[in-house]
Parts: sequence; C-alpha cells; structure tokens
Amino acid sequence: MQRTYLAIDLKSFYASAECVKRGLDPMDTNLVVADMSRTEKTICLAVSPPLKKRGVSGRPRLYEVIQKVKGLNEIRLKEFSLEKFSSESYSDKVINENTDIGITYLVAPPRMALYRELSKKINKIYEKYVSPMDIHVYSVDEVFMDITWYIKSPLDAYKFTLPILKDVLKQTGITATAGVGTNIYLAKIAMDIVAKHKKPNKDGIIFAGLDEISYRKKLWTYEPLTDFWSIGRGYSEKLAKYHIYTMGDIAKCSMGSKSDYYNKDLLYKLFGVNAKLLIDHAWGYESCTIEEIKTYTKKSESISNSQVLSRAYKKSEARIILKEMVDLLCMELLSKKLTTNTVAINVSFDKSNMSDEEVMKNYKGELKIDRYGRLVPKSFSKIHTMDKRTDSISVILENILKLYDEGVDERLSIRKIGISFDRICKQEILEQNAVTQMTFDSFIQERKIKTQEEKIRERDDKLQKTMLEIRNKHGKNAVFKGLSLYKEATGIERNKLIGGHNA
Repeated sequence: MQRTYLAIDLKSFYASAECVKRGLDPMDTNLVVADMSRTEKTICLAVSPPLKKRGVSGRPRLYEVIQKVKGLNEIRLKEFSLEKFSSESYSDKVINENTDIGITYLVAPPRMALYRELSKKINKIYEKYVSPMDIHVYSVDEVFMDITWYIKSPLDAYKFTLPILKDVLKQTGITATAGVGTNIYLAKIAMDIVAKHKKPNKDGIIFAGLDEISYRKKLWTYEPLTDFWSIGRGYSEKLAKYHIYTMGDIAKCSMGSKSDYYNKDLLYKLFGVNAKLLIDHAWGYESCTIEEIKTYTKKSESISNSQVLSRAYKKSEARIILKEMVDLLCMELLSKKLTTNTVAINVSFDKSNMSDEEVMKNYKGELKIDRYGRLVPKSFSKIHTMDKRTDSISVILENILKLYDEGVDERLSIRKIGISFDRICKQEILEQNAVTQMTFDSFIQERKIKTQEEKIRERDDKLQKTMLEIRNKHGKNAVFKGLSLYKEATGIERNKLIGGHNA
C-alpha cells in the first residue's frame, strides 16, 4: 500500500519565537538570534525570513550579518542618491515603502527554554489532528507524520495539512512550511528544496509535494548536493572528485555494469554500507516508516560533551574545564544508571599558535588546514578502553586525564575540548555479568575484604548520588565542586544554559 507522509518545518523557528514574544510579525521583522555577549564571531542560531530575503544566510556568524547589512545600506544610499538615511527600521514593510530609511535588525539572545515550551505547545496542536503514534518529532522545529489513514487519497494531503498549519499560526504566530511525499525522505526533500522555490500563500504558508517520478524529473539535475538530506560537505567533495555532482549522476552511476568505471561498486568503495542509502535516495526510495523509527533501539550508545572555549586556554587551564566536563558526564551516567568501559578525548588548538614564533620553533607535530582554510596544529584525539565497566568518576577521570596529560603538547594553546563515554550499558547488565565462579574460600574472602577500587566506587557513588539528589531538587548550581570556583572554570555558567545557550 502506498503511504503518504507529511513533514512540517517551523519557519526560522527561534527567530520567529523571539518576534512573537516581542509582539512583532516574524514575516516583517529583521531579527537574528545570537549571543552578543560572546563575540561578533558567534554563530547566529536563526535569521528571520525578511533578512534571509535580503541575502543573509541561514546560520551566519554575527559579524557576517553586520557586514551584509552595512553593504546593503551602502547600495541603498547609492541607489537613491542619498548622503545619509533619515532613520533606520527593522520593519521590512517600512523599509520597502520609504527610500530614505536604512536597514537595521534586532539581535535577540537565545532562550532555549522558551523555544522548547513553544515546541511542546505546537506538538500538542499536531496531536489534535494526528495520533502521537503517527508522529515522529525530528527536532525542536520539525516533525514527520504518517497521514496515510487520515486522507482518502494523496491528492487530499494539502486539504488535510492546511488547517493544521493555520491552527499553529493562529495559536502561536509561527508560520510553517510543509512537504508531502510517498515516503519520509521525499516529504523532507519536498519541504527542504521544492518548497523554497514556491511562493507562500496569504498566511506565509508554503506547501510542496513529491513522488518518486516527480522527484527524478525535478531534482535529478539539482545542485548543490549538500541541500539534500543526509549529504554533507564531506560526501559532496568525495563525489565531486569523481565528477559526480547530482542525484541523477549517483543514480546513473548505480546502473553501471561491472565493466564500467562508474558503477555501484565505486559508490560502495567510497562510502561502504552507507552507499545503499545514498543509492536509494538518488532514486527517491526510502523504506523506513514512522513505526520503525519509534521501535528502533540503538545497538551501541554513547554520551558526549564538548566546549568551544571563549579564548585560547593554556594546557593547565583547559585541564580544569576537562575535569568539569568529566564530572558532568559522570553525573549523567549515574542519573541514567549507565556504565562505560571506553572513553575518548578530542582537543583542538587555537589558530594563535601559528603566529607564536617560539611555539612553532619547537612544535614538531602535524599541521592541517581547518574548515576556514587556515593552517593550524592537528587536533589531538585518543580512545582508551578500560579493564572493566564503571560509572566511578575517580576511575574515569584518572583514565581521561592520563590521555590528556600524555597526549596534549604543553606549548599549544587550546580552543575546543570534547569527551565521550562509549559502549555504555545499563548498570543491571554490569551486575548480571559480574557473577563469576568462585570457591567457598574465595567467597568468604570476598565478603571480608573490599578492594581499594570498590571503596573508591562506594565513596564516589555516595557523593554523586547526594549531589544528584540536591541538583534534581534545587537546580544544577545548588551544589558544585570547589573546582568550579577557579576563574578558568565554566561549569557554573554552563549550568545556566540549555544546549549551550541561555535558558
């Protein structure tokens, strides 16, 4: 049976939420969501639709917005033969109607708690029309729905979707874009790509649809490949080396015979088992259903934490941050009753190292070109598997600090740290696996004598559980370790954030 899937994306969600909160129309207001307290290099989490129309990209750095708007105003002055503007406005309508008014914009600090609450409210609106069992919440601003059973035929999809989007607009002031497809992938592509080239209705709502045939007709020659779901810059660059630039090129390559240079084997050579998904998507196929997504359980899990530091840190300073991060992840292990036996660390170095003659004179390590085209010292990465599973902060911290102390060059200043605990599993699994064969004498000895490691773990457990109880009841900053009082520490401030941004 052919299914019909609906994908909904809340347009410039964070920016729209900030506009609505201020009593402003998101479709008429120039606004970016960014934390100005960091630096002008901070990434804007969202850009309102009117600013996007004027050429500001979706996720720019704040300084790029400043430069872009400055350039737009210079063009505007020249175009209308003005020496200066009489005033400035962030209203798109006012700017368009008055040639003597310059373009400006609002900068709203991110409020993640606000966005989450608004997202929950919107999801409740969806549930008035579609059962929660047929909805997959993909992110804070995006959902997928299986609407097969709610419409008589795929032709009714627009008629079914429009009232949902109008309801969201009426109750929250947020405009949405929708895509419909015969599978989840096509619904997503209809929303992400096809809808971008369609005009919105009077409410600002955009709707687009695709099936396998229309997908091939409309998008087999479309560029760039990075606009397609699940194709990143790495995939695109790898394909470009073989003169493969479009989904049509990938589909054609998959049809080649064994004797051809371009064939399925080439794609498998480049991407391994992931080539199957790439080929399926090139043809517009996707077999995964909402039901399968909801019942999927990961075979292997990990938890991680990373920080981009506000400045270049010395190795000794960054060590304090590292300790805080280990403490935070160990608390997460405890709260979820998990254990780990594998830890990993990644340290990225600051670009300022390259201009320090003394550092470069003695540095013998590798250099690499970063994503901005700058030459920097190669980042340090290391994975370590411990002898046994644990959730003990003392044991985990000892292992991670050993990797850090032995692997990170003392002379290099640090800009980013990331850690992860891999191959995690539930505590009860650890306890079940701990049952071993032993003689009567060894059993008695086991009861009499506790190893030093067990004593450490017992102490850690008591301390961590007590801290966890206090934090759950009174907030993350109700209790913290003295380590967090060091001037280099960031834990107390980060505890006030959600997803790395202001709550």
